Order: sequence, then C-alpha cells, then structure tokens
Amino acid sequence: MKRLFLLIIALLTTFVFVPTTYALNNFKADKDLDIKENFNDNAFIAGETIKMDSYIDGLGFMAGKTLDIKGEADYAFIAGETINLDSFVAKDIYVAGKEIKVSHFNLRNIYLAGETVTVNGDAKDLYIGGDTVTLTGNYDNVFVGCTKLKINGTISGTLEVNEDAEIEYAEGTTISEVKKTAAIKMSKDNVWRLVIISIVAKIMSIIMHFINMLILGFVFIAIYKKANKKITDTKANGSAVLGRFAIGLCVLIATPIASIILLCTGIASALGLVTLILYGLALYLASMISSIYISRHLLKNMNEYLAYFLVLLVVTLLSNIPVIGWLFKFVLLCIGLGVIIAITRQEKVVEEVPVVEAPAKAKKTTKTTKKGK
Repeated sequence: MKRLFLLIIALLTTFVFVPTTYALNNFKADKDLDIKENFNDNAFIAGETIKMDSYIDGLGFMAGKTLDIKGEADYAFIAGETINLDSFVAKDIYVAGKEIKVSHFNLRNIYLAGETVTVNGDAKDLYIGGDTVTLTGNYDNVFVGCTKLKINGTISGTLEVNEDAEIEYAEGTTISEVKKTAAIKMSKDNVWRLVIISIVAKIMSIIMHFINMLILGFVFIAIYKKANKKITDTKANGSAVLGRFAIGLCVLIATPIASIILLCTGIASALGLVTLILYGLALYLASMISSIYISRHLLKNMNEYLAYFLVLLVVTLLSNIPVIGWLFKFVLLCIGLGVIIAITRQEKVVEEVPVVEAPAKAKKTTKTTKKGK
C-alpha cells in the first residue's frame, strides 16, 4: 500500500513540476505560441493563443482560444473561439469555432461551423453551418444552414440554404440555382412521439447495459476464482471503503495525466499508450467490480450469482436517477478502481488450512497382583 501511495505522489509531482511547454518534432503546446518553423510530418498544435505561419507536410491539427493561421498543409483541422485563416493553402479544411474568418486562400473544399462565419476568397465547394454567414468570392456550390446569409460574388452551381434563412444579395451577385430546404416543423403530436421514442431508447440503452454487465460479471465470477477470493477477502468496513474510494480517486486523476506525460516524452510513448488502454478498460469494469464487492459483503450468505444480480439491479436503478445519479456513479467508479488496485497487488491469498487434532493417546493400565501369603 505504501508503494502505491508513493507511486501516485510521484506521478502528481512529475505533473506539477514538468515545464508547461512540450516541444517534440511535430507537437507543440503552450499558453502562447508564435510558430514560423516548418513541419516535415503531421503537426499537432495546442495553446490559448496561436500565431502560425508554417508549411505542414501532412495533416495540421490546431486547437486554442485565439488562432491566427497562415501557411500550407495537405488538410487542416482547426478548433477555437476566434479563428482567422489568412492566405492559407490546403486541399480541404475543417473548422469549428465561435467567430471564423477565412480569406485570401487557395482551397478545394471548406467545412465551417460557427456562430459568425465570414469567407472571402475562391473555392470549389463550401459547407457552412452558423448563425450569421457572409460570403464574398466565387464558388462552384454552396451549402449553408444559417439564420442570416449575405452573398457578394458568383456561385456557378447550386446555393442550397434553409428556407427560413434571411438572405441578402449584393449588387452584381450571380447564382445559377437556388435550392431552399424545408425547415423542420414539429407539431404537438410529433413532439410527443419524439419524447416517447427518446424515453424508450433510453430505457433500452439501460437494459442493454445491465445485460452486458450481468453477463460480464457472471463470466468473471465463474472464471477468475483467485480474483473473486481477493474481492471477498478485501475488507469492507467504513474506513476500508473510504480508503478504496480515496485510492480510486487518485488513480482516476493521476493515470491520464501520467499517460499524457509519457506520450509527450517520446521515449516512453508506448508505455503511455498501454497505460491509457488499461485505464479505459479499468473504467469500463469498475462498476462491475464494485457491484461484486458490495454483493460479497452485504449478501455474503446468498448465492454469489444471485447476490451479484440483485446488487447490479439496484446499482443500475440508482445510477440512472435524474440529477443525482451521476454522483452515485462517480462514487461507485472510484470504489471500483480502488478495489481493482487492491486485487491486482502482488499478494498471495492465504487460504485457511484446517487444523487436524492429533488423536489422544490411550492411557496405560496397570495391573496389580496380590502376592500370596
């Protein structure tokens, strides 16, 4: 147990004291970035403020709060609050943000989703979803879903837009074809059908999850006898459960942090990837393990399969209570992770050996003979 706590403390300490800038060959992350170097492979850029003018020989992944991007890439995937792409060259770009401006570009297809979207340039096809969209330039086809659309340019193919959009055409704008898609209108009957369908879908999802966990738990109980023995031998008093919860909480927080750090080092990236995979598996199994743990100690005189079924049923119902269900799930998750740590420690399960009493020795009998007179 002491070694486990030392490991958790070491991981948290490493995260606290590691520098805030991680710079590998094609990965950069910091609060403020000003990048002018080129990348000979895919590039991964993350920061609060990103200013970039680079050539990326591959895919460009960029995410931040404020991004000012120039340069060239094969394909670009960009996400942020305020995004400004000026003089950018790529085959296709995919952008999501609050305020998006794209201008002076050489692009084939553009996919944009934002609150305010402004496009100024020439491209083959545009796919845009937003509140207010402004287009200036020449395009083959434009597909827009918005509240307000302003167009100044030429669309040689089709402009497809929702029929309830407010469209403003600048003088000189030419469009070959305008196709308006019908807005979806929900009647009261349709709303109730949608509500009923949603409820049924939710119930079916809960039932399927319950069945999956039930089958998985039965298989675990039937096959992994040693692990079941360890779960049974794990203490379940108040302080022990609190300890399991604390350890599980530390694992829940520290493991992804440590895995990301290992991935960023490059040297131990394989270990980081394996750790993340095992972490995901542990998260998936945690509710099952905690249900077995509870059933073994609350219903220890009952058949182990029936006990697990009843506990899992109660756990499933409590976990899906609106508003507070997530808290119950969180507690079970942490306890489950703590139990997993307990049963995976390299300790042998001490089996009770029956004590056989040695047979009592027969008492010696002494014969007394009377000597004749």
